[in-house]
Amino acid sequence: MLVIAPATLRAGLGATLTAQGIDHRWETTADGAARAGAAELFEIALVHASMGTMRTLLDGSVLRGRRRGRSVILFSMDSYGHSASSAVGMPVFGLTQAVSALRSALGDSTTAGGR
Repeated sequence: MLVIAPATLRAGLGATLTAQGIDHRWETTADGAARAGAAELFEIALVHASMGTMRTLLDGSVLRGRRRGRSVILFSMDSYGHSASSAVGMPVFGLTQAVSALRSALGDSTTAGGR
């Protein structure tokens, strides 16, 4: 799984994902996400809603895997999220909801990395 979020969230969110048994790669920019997607197969991207170049990020991400399409979950660190991201018209989940959506999308498998 690819996480695209500010570096300031890495310690807490990374620990949460690791505790859930979810393999992940962390990127902090749209360019980094595009490079990561070109280098590895990712099933899902977990994208923080604060990423300033959301449209560029979603358009430029090279997310491919068994689903043959992009799977993106937008999240925020507040517990309720937001109804939708004005930039892309997608729901934004609070962290707890995002992790649940992630596990559901992965079929509750314990590895969600590339390869």
